Amino acid sequence: MVGLHDLTRGSPGLAVYVIHHNRKDENPADYIDALSGTTGISGVVDHIAVMQRGRGEADAVLRFTSRDAAESDIAYKFDGHYWTELGNAADHALSKSRKRVLETVALLEEASLTDIASMADKDKSLTLRMLRGLADEGLVYQDGVRGPWKPRPNGPQSQQTTGELTDLTELTGLPGDDREEAAE
Repeated sequence: MVGLHDLTRGSPGLAVYVIHHNRKDENPADYIDALSGTTGISGVVDHIAVMQRGRGEADAVLRFTSRDAAESDIAYKFDGHYWTELGNAADHALSKSRKRVLETVALLEEASLTDIASMADKDKSLTLRMLRGLADEGLVYQDGVRGPWKPRPNGPQSQQTTGELTDLTELTGLPGDDREEAAE
């Protein structure tokens, strides 16, 4: 890195882009610590971008820090061919957590906060905040003040299914349909 650093110092306006691998530790305390090698690597550069992804996961976070710009964490998804930006990493993680809580409530059909948090592998206070948000959106409800949480039967998915079924039941003139003959 010293040679590259000297080259850029001797050539104002020159930009050098270096791709380097991370350490094998998947969860370092600080993402700068994920860089393989000595701290001299991170100390000499102006910008650092670290892509972090769990083994076998399609989602990743590009974490960026710089001497000249604000830090940012951006979520990306890999579909096997290319990366697609998903937006702010914190917002994306919350969306995944909310989806996990909603799926847990739907799976259990009726459950206490403790059971939902345990099955979703989330903190109870965070789970409660998510459940309240989901309730405000009409996706779940709590049966009583301290009762179990349940999926709302009139949620957006239920309404869509009911509407589709209603449309299908209004079809006439199908083989074996006696409604057309009864109407005459």
